[in-house]
Amino acid sequence: MDTNNYYYAFPNVAFKDSNDNVDWVCGMGATILVAVQKSIDNLVQSIPNFAYSDEQYFEWSSPEDF
Repeated sequence: MDTNNYYYAFPNVAFKDSNDNVDWVCGMGATILVAVQKSIDNLVQSIPNFAYSDEQYFEWSSPEDF
């Protein structure tokens, strides 16, 4: 929770675009549930329009990042 009484949720995976750029997403809300729901919604919206064939199109965060 931050100083404005919001919670943040960060997925530990992001999608790479065709140029290997990664767009990390998160969710923010007044409750943990809302933050997680928004995080999942943002992650789904970030899915590119091309089909994935293997793990090279995903970027995983390190556990040390949290």
